[in-house]
Amino acid sequence: METQASAFFGSLSRSASITRLESYRAGGSYRDALCKYLWNIALCESLYPSFQVLEVAFRNAAHIEIGTVTFPAIGTTDWLMSDPQFLKDSEKSILTKARESVRERRGSVTEHLLVGDLPFGFWTSLLDSRYDAMWPKIIKGVFPHTPRSVRTRGNRSAKMNARPRNFLSVKSVSISW
Repeated sequence: METQASAFFGSLSRSASITRLESYRAGGSYRDALCKYLWNIALCESLYPSFQVLEVAFRNAAHIEIGTVTFPAIGTTDWLMSDPQFLKDSEKSILTKARESVRERRGSVTEHLLVGDLPFGFWTSLLDSRYDAMWPKIIKGVFPHTPRSVRTRGNRSAKMNARPRNFLSVKSVSISW
C-alpha cells in the first residue's frame, strides 16, 4: 500500500509542488501525507460557504450604507450607476470593467448586477485608508454586530484584507499537524 501511496504522491507532487506536499508529510509516510492533504481539502471545502456569506453580507451592507449615507441627495442607493467621484482611480477602473462585463453578458447594466459583478477586492479596497472620511458615517451600518472597541476602519480593513478565503484554499496547510 505504501508503494502505491508513494507513486501517487510522486504524481501529485508534479502537479501540486513537492515543497508544499512535503509539509503534509513532515517526516511521516506518503500515505499519511496524502490523507492529511485530502483532509485539508475537505476541511477548506466545508468552511468555504461561510466565507461566501461573509463576502455577500459585507458587499451588500457596504453598498447600501454608502448609497444611503454618502449619497442621500440622489434618493437611492444606486450610486454605482452614477459617477461616484469619491472613488479613487483604481476603483473607478474596476467599476468601468465591471460595467463593460455586465453589458457584454446581459445587454444592459443595472445597479443590482454591478453589485454582484464587482470583485470582492473592490469592496475590501474601500476599507483602505484612502477612504477614511467615509467610514465614521457608515461603519456601524456595515458592521452592526462588531464590538465598538474593534469597530474601526483600520481594524476591519486588516481583518477583511487578510484574505481568509485564500487561506482556506489548498495553498496552505490549514491544520497544523
